Amino acid sequence: MGRNKFSKSCLAILIIFLIILSFPGKTPLSATGFYSLASSPVDSMGINSDMDSFSPVSTVPSFMLELLAESLGHLDEIKTSMLGQFYPTPKEMFLGTPILSNLLPDYLQMITDPYYWSNYFYEALVNGIFIIPKPVDVVKPELILPTEEVKKGTEISALPRQQIDLSEVTYNWQGREKTVKDYMTTTQTDSLVFIHEGNLIYEDYANGWSPEMRAQPWSVTKSFTSALVGIARDEGKIDSVQDPIERYIPELEGTDWEGTTIKNLLQMESGLYWDEEHPLLAFNSQVQQWKGMFLDFLTGGRLGMTRNEYLKSMNRIASPGEQFLYNSGDTQVLAWLVETVYESSYAEVLSAKIWKPLGMEGNAEIIIDRKGDAIASQSLYALAYDLARFGELYRNNGQAPSGKQIISAEWVEESVTFTDNSEGVYGYQWWTHEEEWDDSFEASGFQGNKITVDPQKEVTGVRLSHHLGANLRPDGDNPFDLSTYGFEVEMGSAEWNAMYNAVAEKLNSNSLTGTEQNNH
Repeated sequence: MGRNKFSKSCLAILIIFLIILSFPGKTPLSATGFYSLASSPVDSMGINSDMDSFSPVSTVPSFMLELLAESLGHLDEIKTSMLGQFYPTPKEMFLGTPILSNLLPDYLQMITDPYYWSNYFYEALVNGIFIIPKPVDVVKPELILPTEEVKKGTEISALPRQQIDLSEVTYNWQGREKTVKDYMTTTQTDSLVFIHEGNLIYEDYANGWSPEMRAQPWSVTKSFTSALVGIARDEGKIDSVQDPIERYIPELEGTDWEGTTIKNLLQMESGLYWDEEHPLLAFNSQVQQWKGMFLDFLTGGRLGMTRNEYLKSMNRIASPGEQFLYNSGDTQVLAWLVETVYESSYAEVLSAKIWKPLGMEGNAEIIIDRKGDAIASQSLYALAYDLARFGELYRNNGQAPSGKQIISAEWVEESVTFTDNSEGVYGYQWWTHEEEWDDSFEASGFQGNKITVDPQKEVTGVRLSHHLGANLRPDGDNPFDLSTYGFEVEMGSAEWNAMYNAVAEKLNSNSLTGTEQNNH
């Protein structure tokens, strides 16, 4: 089931050392003392009740040795998982990381390309956008938390290939003309896939990536969770999205989630506090949850919090349905709902309800906590082809290439009906692509990861990326206007929209021809 991706014993030693340093020589080591280590309004250390009787310093060594023994007890698992992760496929060193022999040459090619740097300094000096030229995603929770496999079936759905060269298709960006090829060079895009009229027409890879590699598209995962909630309603596991969540998860009775409907959760209108945009990690809800989950996993539940414990501790700041507040906790409660009504792990439900019936090509992975509960707001690792298949499922109103109706057309329509509270940009864990672009919509994630779907133009595009930087002039491009300065995380999403739109228009202009090849 789960795999640990990091040496828990080494990190245990480090954490124990830091805990010791946190308490002066004669300070009693108590549960209260541990509690004070939490660095956010939510206690991500989550001390369990069986630790309430710590007393003097004389008890410290035995407790530390107990923690260390717990961690060392995982050594066999560590050896198996670490060694097994080096080459699970020919192109993947660790989950979500290319092998060095592919990564380093591509990275060297990028940083020695004059066009890359001319674009970099243009964006920095003219637009105030600074992109970190890093070779890989540096935010990697899979290194400290286990994952569970989402198993594919025996049948793989055909993805007919019609080769069309889109590399020279042009689009306008910030007053300059760029090509799709330029886009790959300058935006730290790892994988690019376009489907048109059901055919795989174009793909490109960079930074050591290849079709065989699984990537984490971050919050694109949320759209998969929404799909599973829809399937549960279609199958009668859920009566109505207007039902309060505690009807299905009794553990949420008496918490701030009580009275929140499933629809509130789907539309990010629960009203509970969550902040994953804060640059200070001590105030970043997602980082605090990862920290608590890791400590819980590392110490066998002695420290930290499981997913559900963290969720139950969250606080309300607005009434349900009152306002749109982007909240990964909402999605995780939806995942808890799915696990509960199916009485199975999230990975097993995703495999049975989407992965196998849709004919996905590769096994996926999803991060779990010590108890096996999934962080299904941002931690699905999948092939670009399979993400494209999911986009196509929604483009075809929930119908698979086999003709099987996997998700009801009614649910698809509800999912991409955008709410007033979000000012018309959010539905059931799906975003609008661009308001002026007919009925297009997208699953969107951190660092500019996308599944963008335009049913009218019959185009599905997938971007997998580790694009991350800062926009220091988010309110304008005039460097002499001080009112335009500020800070905004930059992930390349606006440029993706410009490039995707140009490709979709070109594909529907009948000015491109392709050569039929074998099905993928």
